[in-house]
Amino acid sequence: MLTEIAYSNIRNLSEGAFSPGFGVNLITGDNAAGKSSVLEAIHLLSLGRSFRTSQLDRVVSSTESECWVRGSVRRDGRITRIGFQRAGKRNRFRIDGTDATSVAQTARTLPVQIIHPDSHRLLTSGPAHRRAFLDWGCFYADAGFHAVWRQYRRALAQYNCALKGRIDRNILHGLEQALAVHGEDIDRRRRFYLSELLASLSSMDPLWPEPEDRVLVYEPGWHVNTPLLDALGKHRQRAIRFGSAMVGPHRADLTVLHRGEPAATALSRGQIKRVTVALMLTQMTLYESNAGHSCTLMIDDIASELDAHSVRLVADAIGKRSGQCFVSALSLDDAQPFMHGDHRMFHVEHGRLSELL
Repeated sequence: MLTEIAYSNIRNLSEGAFSPGFGVNLITGDNAAGKSSVLEAIHLLSLGRSFRTSQLDRVVSSTESECWVRGSVRRDGRITRIGFQRAGKRNRFRIDGTDATSVAQTARTLPVQIIHPDSHRLLTSGPAHRRAFLDWGCFYADAGFHAVWRQYRRALAQYNCALKGRIDRNILHGLEQALAVHGEDIDRRRRFYLSELLASLSSMDPLWPEPEDRVLVYEPGWHVNTPLLDALGKHRQRAIRFGSAMVGPHRADLTVLHRGEPAATALSRGQIKRVTVALMLTQMTLYESNAGHSCTLMIDDIASELDAHSVRLVADAIGKRSGQCFVSALSLDDAQPFMHGDHRMFHVEHGRLSELL
């Protein structure tokens, strides 16, 4: 769990620090006060990226050239200090005073899951969002997944460059062999993780509309009965024409169906948000069960797309776990369902965060 966090030059936040509690940490404040920026700072500390923008320079205060976040993480009785700095369009990560070799190190030190107003895109947007969802789970559940994923991405980049160069087919075939080996390995790991996730979905049934009618369909990115190497060869001419690989795990998808129809079109906006929350909470609960320690959950603007009944269902689901959670809300009324058990309350006003005692 995150025991301390300090930050500087994060959007409109004044430089500050606070000590969150082990349970639910409620953060209230008006629109644009800085609530989301507090959660964004935690996200940066773990993953080195924002959940609000792909352009990190926008996170840095408009009057400054750099920002930083520092935190202390307690696990198994040990404190680990981690840090993130964005300066001169470069990111720097530190763990216990030493530069981290990759963001994967800080991500494993401080696992986070974020549910925000755009999380519905897990169902409503393209397959990339659902692949990222699957790969988040694989990254934490499977120690070897990240290395295989990086090998595949490297081979894919080389293959696409070769396709654009219109080079010798024999060279393409050699690259296809590397893609096939790593790609089928990724597929096997994703399938194993998905089987565990599906077995755990019932724990979030109260959030699902008619859970008996849900079906999740995984598509690997090529015809299921064809070896990937054969599929790459079959689609090689199209790949040369378009300059990119047409098949492989980078084109996988996970479709959520309700009564046989895509949930994105069969459900209302509120129901889509509930299903999204259910999927992400199931994923987090599975991680905590397998890892033996908690994941830091963040929910930005809890009332977005959710009615009062749905907010209570989410609060009930979170109340059943023992782990750290940050929930932002416009008012104490929106946060009321979370005011049970171990919780702390904070308020943000004009970029300054203070604890409500």
